[in-house]
Amino acid sequence: MFVAYYLANQRRLALYENGVFCPQMSLEHFEILLKRPDLFSVEVFAMEGVKANLFSHYLKKLLDKTPEDGSLLDIIKALARFIHSLPDYTQHTKNLDKQTLTVRDAFAKTQSPIQLLFEHLPKACGFSAFTEDELVAEKYPEEFMNALVSHLKQLKQAYPDLLMNFQQQLTHALKLEPTLSRAELRQYIQQHYQGLDKYNHERDGLQAFIKRLQNNKTDDEAWLESIAALLGKAPPNKWRAEHQAQAEYQLVQQCERLLELAKLHTHQLKIDPQSDCDAMLLRLVGAEGDINQVVYVDNDSKPKVDSMLLDLKSSWKHQDRRLQLVALARMLKDLQEES
Repeated sequence: MFVAYYLANQRRLALYENGVFCPQMSLEHFEILLKRPDLFSVEVFAMEGVKANLFSHYLKKLLDKTPEDGSLLDIIKALARFIHSLPDYTQHTKNLDKQTLTVRDAFAKTQSPIQLLFEHLPKACGFSAFTEDELVAEKYPEEFMNALVSHLKQLKQAYPDLLMNFQQQLTHALKLEPTLSRAELRQYIQQHYQGLDKYNHERDGLQAFIKRLQNNKTDDEAWLESIAALLGKAPPNKWRAEHQAQAEYQLVQQCERLLELAKLHTHQLKIDPQSDCDAMLLRLVGAEGDINQVVYVDNDSKPKVDSMLLDLKSSWKHQDRRLQLVALARMLKDLQEES
């Protein structure tokens, strides 16, 4: 009897199993219902008054349907598909408009589709609940739907915005034009930093970073996601706040090292390959500014350098390592100022 009633009226019924909404009845549900009807409950959706008005707006705005060819389940399924399609990042991020976050979280607050559509979502958008005793509600279903659609668009855009923000940070860290498209940024990087991973040991992670930058086997979005995943220690579509902070910090550090390596490599290319000369980059970072100096060492100067180094080690051998490093830093600073 109940099965026949449900099938005849399912367009305006919400069925629950153990308090959990069943968006679609399957054969398994019917078998359980026959054995344990006490596990199921039904909520009736009365299509009249204010709710009927809002119901029509839901169908029109979200599905482009009319009440004659759409149902409550159509709306719920569409919203459920949308929410479940959002990346894990979007499901947990706090970096969104406060009302948009409230709309997102409204889906987890209730198992009742009727409460969701006519109470929680309107309230999340800053409107009153649509109840039969609030005749004033008839005046703003369209305004509410426009607000809801706007928040849903923000949720859909949250992850692309995360990637765009990371792309802009990468562009800035490499001191490039902010107007570069993703494809242009990728092309520039692959042209200017090709093969630099061969000149770096894996100790500080720079080699892996360069390899990700040079990857040409994926599309532009997957390329950017791969770099972000390396630096954030997690795929960006699953990032939490700590992953994002880690990625942003590592991005600055690795780009600084990459620029230094590229500068050193440029100087090394200027040296005659047949010569015995090597280029070295010295860098000192301090409150008064950075010192970057490229120096060249050849076989003729090595004996003199070895002798000077021996004298330094002899005079410093009884000092602790911290003082030795401070003295080296001061020496580099003084030499830079005297030059």
